[in-house]
Amino acid sequence: MEEPLKKGHLYLNTFAKKSREQTLFLAAVENKKIIGCNGFLASDFEINKKTISCYQVCWSATHPDHQGKGVFVNMQKEAQKILRNRGAAFIYGITNDNSMPIFINKLGFSEIPCLMLQIPNIRYVRNFFIGNLNSNKVREGTVIKADEKQIADLKKNLNKDIIEIEINKSYAWGKLETKEKFGISMNYF
Repeated sequence: MEEPLKKGHLYLNTFAKKSREQTLFLAAVENKKIIGCNGFLASDFEINKKTISCYQVCWSATHPDHQGKGVFVNMQKEAQKILRNRGAAFIYGITNDNSMPIFINKLGFSEIPCLMLQIPNIRYVRNFFIGNLNSNKVREGTVIKADEKQIADLKKNLNKDIIEIEINKSYAWGKLETKEKFGISMNYF
């Protein structure tokens, strides 16, 4: 039998230090056994200079004997009630092929296009990337919400220097270039 987790392990590995709210964990229990669990990681977002509390769905699991029986959906619905009472602005998740249809078709979530950035997980490099990603550096007209016509138009105008990235129906176009910083060559998009 595996050793139980040390007290505080989940807290230390899921608590967002700068969040105003606490992370929520739910467990579905049947006959004194956990048959499902789900975490909701508290995060603060700033929109129009107002801080709002949001929760990311994480650490989701349903025992194989109970999959397809509504355990996950019921935990999500219960979490929505609890988090609504806490004043959560929204719940979001980064889905996989198994959970996406459940979120969209059974729970009424919407898919929002996103862009995945790969940032090196080296302390000073990571801080440099993140520290330089603030809103005053995004110029008007550099970000567009694309529809199918816009995507078709953009694809027609690609040239050899422009590359296209598509992940889960989210698109980005740009040049892949190399920049030397502190004697290290780094690719950037």
